[in-house]
Amino acid sequence: MGAPGGPRFSQNTDHYWDVVALENRLQANGWTVTYAPNLAANGSRAYGVTIPSMHAITVDADLAWDARYAVLAHEGGHSLQPAWLGPNEGECFAEGVAVVLVGGGVRNSARYLSAVRWSCLGLFLSEHRAIYRAAALLDD
Repeated sequence: MGAPGGPRFSQNTDHYWDVVALENRLQANGWTVTYAPNLAANGSRAYGVTIPSMHAITVDADLAWDARYAVLAHEGGHSLQPAWLGPNEGECFAEGVAVVLVGGGVRNSARYLSAVRWSCLGLFLSEHRAIYRAAALLDD
């Protein structure tokens, strides 16, 4: 959800069709995907927001397609995260799904997750299978 350090991926358009396919998969599972400029959550800039109770995902409309794909993969991870996860663990789960789905390694995610790294370590060790399953569901 947060946006420290700017978009994590280039301003390229290589992932246009990946965004379209991921939107379609999320919509087929009952989620709405919308785009809006200048997103904020909890008073801070955000690139994406997921509202589970409404099955709604909103992504910043100002992002290039490659960045949209990374953000939509993260928010899609939230759509499949276990309900028992707390906020920190939920961010770790969603970012884990995005890393598996989008690739690019963990360097970009490390900065985003630095404040909750200890929560992530435990979650990645205990829930890595669920993270891979969620990424597989979003991939095809």
